Amino acid sequence: MALFLVATLPYLGCLGHEFLGWDDRRIILEQPFLRELSLENLWTIFSPVPAREEWLPLRDLTLALDFALLGPDPWHFALVNLLLHGAATLAAWGLFRELCARREAALFGALLFACHAAHVESVAWLGARKDPLSLLFLLLALRGWVRYRKGAGARGLLWAWAWFALALLSKANAFVLPAWLLTYDLLLWPGERWRTRPWRTRIAPLVPFALLGLAHVWTYVRLTKADGVIEPYPPGGLETVLRTDVVSLVDYMRYLALPLEHQAIYDHVFRQSWADPRVLGSLLILCLLAGVAWRERARRPLVTWCLCFAAASLLPYMNLIPHGIYYAERYTYLPSLVAALLLGSALASVRARSGRTSGRVILAGLALWLAGQAGLSAWRSRVWSDDETFWTYQVAQIPHNPAPRMNLAEAYEFAQRYEDAARIYGSLSEGALVVPQAVYRLGRIARRLGRVDAAIGYYERYRSLDPQDPPLYNNLAEAYFARGDAAQAIEVLEEGIRVAPNYIRARRTLAIVLEQQGREAEARRQWEEILARVRLQPDLRFAAEARARLGR
Repeated sequence: MALFLVATLPYLGCLGHEFLGWDDRRIILEQPFLRELSLENLWTIFSPVPAREEWLPLRDLTLALDFALLGPDPWHFALVNLLLHGAATLAAWGLFRELCARREAALFGALLFACHAAHVESVAWLGARKDPLSLLFLLLALRGWVRYRKGAGARGLLWAWAWFALALLSKANAFVLPAWLLTYDLLLWPGERWRTRPWRTRIAPLVPFALLGLAHVWTYVRLTKADGVIEPYPPGGLETVLRTDVVSLVDYMRYLALPLEHQAIYDHVFRQSWADPRVLGSLLILCLLAGVAWRERARRPLVTWCLCFAAASLLPYMNLIPHGIYYAERYTYLPSLVAALLLGSALASVRARSGRTSGRVILAGLALWLAGQAGLSAWRSRVWSDDETFWTYQVAQIPHNPAPRMNLAEAYEFAQRYEDAARIYGSLSEGALVVPQAVYRLGRIARRLGRVDAAIGYYERYRSLDPQDPPLYNNLAEAYFARGDAAQAIEVLEEGIRVAPNYIRARRTLAIVLEQQGREAEARRQWEEILARVRLQPDLRFAAEARARLGR
């Protein structure tokens, strides 16, 4: 109970938070299949078709249950996040008890994990539910494996397979579990050495984990590629990514040790040379850690296993398959587990060898650290209360970065505070450094205010800045059509379809305009194309409309 309270009390303020425009609406509020627990919606939740940015069926099922039980109020979505973090803390304690010789080490480690300030984004952000949900099942799977290797019987292994499957359906990064299990066997499996055991004992139980992980990675990459999430490599290709990853790994370790910053968006610099001082310094630190892991593999195998665990935990975020986010605080939620385990074990070991006074000093220091982290988490969680508070804070943290200002303006736009939004967009659309999206959004505001000619002017300017953006063509065509220039609207839509043949919305708009111009045969061809291309696209409502138009 104490562990659960330490984990959840700092976040009680989250129960008064609103949904944020930063993915909460897209993930939670704008998904119609989450609003009702029907068989059709359950099929949509668990089916990987149509493709969507995140196919996470178990997370989506919990969101659908939230809607079904208590409706769209955000407080109970926040409550579930808190409960999941508390449950993950208890699961961490159970795992630590299996791994640590001293029960006190397990308790210290679980306390350190419970209130680490690095967890704020994963707990306070409603859209980050996948983090505590996935970690809960990963810890249960890992504990089941440890107990199986200690002789608990095959039933524990079956449960470990089931927990792993649930973790994969909660967040894609769970595929790293087989690497954790293998390193556990190599370093911590009690009894005789790993290589002396028969291969069926060593390898066969790992095979289902590996197959599940590989199948999920293949499915997830295929779906995200279809939905356009996978991005091209930066200039310099994979080598640039690897150099950048070296620096990021050290930054993650620094943040786990001292979580002094709290931001939703971090600047990142692509490292173009191995001679870069940050790259060289980071390589040196990583080599030293690798040396420690190798040296301690026999004397302190838990240290080696924890370092391997941390490296594997961060592997999905290294952009080897590029997704564009090179650093985020939520990515430390899982690695913080082993940081807490190592520090908790060290504190317990020192206290066991200390006298009564020294032991009390250690306990007092631990209590102060926990109180400081809990207070910091409680203060930081207030940042996530609503859009304006959130993005105003981010603008203050990184005033040179246009992204927070763009998001603040979008929050104003969503709240229909168009003058405030236009003022920020306008400041980002003039001068030496123009943000093309700011120009586009000025056009969007002008269109909503009925200023069609101004909207066309902004959209045309944006087309000269970014001619490869598919939604531009649909919106520009709608503006031309609103002005009564159907021929120009058709020309723009045809150009947009040449740029992005799978952009269904533009085809739908073109079909409607053609119908209104009496060009039925051409419109019918567009509806046919929508049906042909919609299978892996998220806009199934357009497919239903196409069938109705075609009389099917």
